[in-house]
Amino acid sequence: MKEKNWQKFCMTLQEESMKQIFKILLLVFTWISLSFAQVSPKIMEEIKRDYQPLSALVIGLEGNEVILDKGRAQGVKPKDVFTVYKKVKKIVHPETKESLGFLKEPIGKIEVLRVDENFATGRIISKREDFPIPTPAKRNTDLRILIVSDGSPIDEAFFVTLKNLLPESEVIFEPHLKVSQLTQVDLHARKIDILFSLGPGMVKVYNSYLDLVRAYGSPSPAPTQVVTLPPQTQVT
Repeated sequence: MKEKNWQKFCMTLQEESMKQIFKILLLVFTWISLSFAQVSPKIMEEIKRDYQPLSALVIGLEGNEVILDKGRAQGVKPKDVFTVYKKVKKIVHPETKESLGFLKEPIGKIEVLRVDENFATGRIISKREDFPIPTPAKRNTDLRILIVSDGSPIDEAFFVTLKNLLPESEVIFEPHLKVSQLTQVDLHARKIDILFSLGPGMVKVYNSYLDLVRAYGSPSPAPTQVVTLPPQTQVT
């Protein structure tokens, strides 16, 4: 009788052990899936909407603040970065004599502070010379943009997408670097204007002062380990 109960106990223990192993494997698989998930299509669409280049004109100056002729209705948001240009040479077609536009040279950058329906104001964050009025400006062009990875695996697809979205800016991908390893001095020394940080389930965007500008998505929850103890089997 004791031998039979002992065999029953061993079989029950073996079954429970297999269940525990299965649960652990399931948790590991879930964790790997979350860790290696790429930036979601929804987040990518939001970033494309917010960071696509946008042409504007500087139409006024108030001290260290600049007035742009684009606002909320045109998709401008606070913390947007515009590069300001001056026209240096008019390009004329040699046969038709038609004006094809101007060669432009960047002379400064502004960060948007306040946005109204059809205009925005921003502060000058750098300039080589005084801005003529009016003068062209363009969002997210001639910038240096750094992508790092904070707890998220290498996502080269995000790098390629951002590079294609911003062909007039230099996009740098350093997936083994973390935000916590960077300082304002580092970013300024490398002339970084925008910093993207990829984390599990979300993307954070910082300016050159390491101020958090925008956050997309939400952190992926860490899998919770569930431990179930095998039922007690009495041996008689």
